[in-house]
Order: sequence, then structure tokens, then C-alpha cells
Amino acid sequence: MTIFVPEFGFSAGSETVVLKVTSGWADDGHEVVVAAPRHRLRRYRQRGLDSRVRTVELGWKQSGWQRWVGALTSRLPDGSRSRRLLINAALRLQVRREKATRVFVPWIVNQPVINFGLPTGVMVMDLAWRHYPKGWFGVSAQTLDLALERWLEGATVAFPVSESTAKEIEEAFPKVGAKLVTVPHGSEWRGAGKQVNGSPNLYFLTPAGMTPNKDHEGLLQSAVTLWRAGLNFKLVWTGAGTEMVVVEKKAETEGLQRLQCLYQTHHELVAGRLECLGFVSDQALDALYAGACRVILPSTYEGFGLPVLEAIERCARVICTDIPAFVEQVGRYQINDRVVLVSKNDQVALAAAMRSAIVDAPAGASFTDEADLRRRIEAWTWGDAAQRYLTVLDRCDAPPDRAAELPL
Repeated sequence: MTIFVPEFGFSAGSETVVLKVTSGWADDGHEVVVAAPRHRLRRYRQRGLDSRVRTVELGWKQSGWQRWVGALTSRLPDGSRSRRLLINAALRLQVRREKATRVFVPWIVNQPVINFGLPTGVMVMDLAWRHYPKGWFGVSAQTLDLALERWLEGATVAFPVSESTAKEIEEAFPKVGAKLVTVPHGSEWRGAGKQVNGSPNLYFLTPAGMTPNKDHEGLLQSAVTLWRAGLNFKLVWTGAGTEMVVVEKKAETEGLQRLQCLYQTHHELVAGRLECLGFVSDQALDALYAGACRVILPSTYEGFGLPVLEAIERCARVICTDIPAFVEQVGRYQINDRVVLVSKNDQVALAAAMRSAIVDAPAGASFTDEADLRRRIEAWTWGDAAQRYLTVLDRCDAPPDRAAELPL
């Protein structure tokens, strides 16, 4: 099997999936081709994309007549029929050139549907836009719903990343239920890491980009309450957009503007206690996980929420909301002893959990039973997820309802 993986857009979660499952497919002896823009291919290489995975630039070749057609395509208006037809032609030609037999699309949010002419599986991370009436980054929920519905209808099989996401898709688009095969993200045991140069300060780590569902604002308000009560700790935020909270330049999104205002209002209290780092290297993030008092994830919605697992893989303890995707992971890996669940949007409960973590910090640091935790974390690995995708994609010539009958 030769699997073609085109990346039209991405998130931190979909990027991780591509890195992990393509390696698993290569282990199983399959050819894998990742197609993406040049800067994204560079990013994948920096993050350790398996050397056995071939990489090509997405779309028209950058030579000969195809280069000129590609230039014409880029000049056509977004959403125009001519542009869609040329993009579709480029990708059908590309999958033939790469001798692909299957297509796996990791990102379909607000993307025009492509008919690759091959059995195609699409991954669905979440339906976050349906939870925010004002839309998602300037695009209406109706527009995003329509784009997703078209992909679900056109794909051979759709892969929700959790049972909660699968349920949400079935409720929103009942006609595509037979195409759904849930494949949860996997885990990769890391063990207790070591801090770089140590840290004299107790801190909570939130590794989450600045999207509306992450509720950085509620977390900061909870922290302000505790700082006013005299507790001494830091918040450390990593991920896209977090660096904007503490700069003077006005942010473009309403949520970031509110955070900037909250930061300025309580500047004397917050300054020096809130570190907004933006993107950090994998090595730096490992060190932050290792030194954190708790990893804290106050999300109001997630399709999966990888940071919960990424924290537990490193023996960290977690405070997170009791949303369905998080609860599902806690149950799958039996990690209720490592995770404290609080109600979403409940800043009082969140502050109480943080206070308890500060009091219990020495006990948390003394955790040594890695063997038992590793056994639990390895109940469902990235290797298992990669094999599940392979099994389904291999059967994609069968009617969709046969794929949906595969056991979980």
C-alpha cells in the first residue's frame, strides 16, 4: 500500500498525528508520501519526521508546464470554480505520479473537497466551531458545517479521534454514520523527564494555543484570586498566540484582547508570574513538563486534547475540565489517580484544585511508580492507532458499512 498524506491545513494535534502514524505505517512496510507546502515540510523534518517517509510539495510540480499552471492557480480568486478544478486536477495528477493507492487527509476544516480518484480516509479532530455562536476565526459555523458535510459525503471513510467526536458527528450529520470509524490518538511512554537547570519557582504549565476553547481567560482569573490570597506560583503558557498576551500591540481577536485587558488591569499582580512563551521546541517543552507542579487544561471543549496524554506520558499530574473527551481518556488509560477533573467555566473549583496542588506539591514530586503508570499508558499506543488506520484503509474498497463494522 502507498499512502498519500496531503496537508491542506494543520493544528498541533494533526501535526502530531502525521508524525506518529506515518512512522507506524513505514514500520509495517508501506510507502508513505507526505505532501505539504515547503515551509510545512521543513517543520516536519525539524520535528523528526521518519526518514523513510517521502516528502513532496503539495500540488503542481515546480518545473515545466506545471509550474505555469500552478502560478495561474494561485492567481485565481479563493473559492472560484476554476481554482477548485485546477487544484483538484493537480492533486489527482500528483497521486498518480506518486503511485498512491490510498489517501489519508489529516485536516479538512474549511477546505474545498478534493476527489482524488482513490479510496480516501479523512480525520476529524473536532467540531469546535459549533460551540461558538460568533464563528471560528472569522468563519461562520454554517460555512464550516457545510465544508465538513461535503468532505464526509465524499470520503470513503471518516476517522473521528474520539467517541465523543463520533457522537457529535452522528448527531449533526446522521447520513454519514456508516462511514465513521473512531481511531483515538495514541500514547508514547516518555517517563519522568529532567528539568533543564532546575527551577526555583513552583509553576502550572498550560501547553495550549490561544483558541477560544482553551479558556486561558478563566485560568488567569483563577490565578489572580490565588495571588491575591498570598499564594506564590507562576503560570507558564506555551503554544500559538500565547506570546501576544503580554505585548503592547493590540491583538486581532476578541478573546486575546480580553486577555490583554485582564493582564493590564492586574499588571502589578500578574507581572513576573505569567510567562507566555509562544511556540517552544520539543526539548524545551519536555523540560517544562518535567518541572511543572501540575499541567492545567481548563478547556471548555476538545475533540481529544492531546496534552492530557502528553503530560501523563511524562509522569506529570493534570488538572483539567470534565468535558467528554478528557473523561474518555481518563477512563481509557485508567489514570483517575493522576488527573483532577473540575467543571468547565467553574473558576472557583479551578482555583481550589490549584490551591490543593500547591499544598500537595512535594507529594506530587515524589512519584516513583513509573512501571505501573507505563503499563496503563501503553494500553493504546500510536502503534495501535497506526495499525487501526491501516486496517480500515486496506478495506476501503469494501462498502462503507463494512469499514464501520470493524471492532474498536
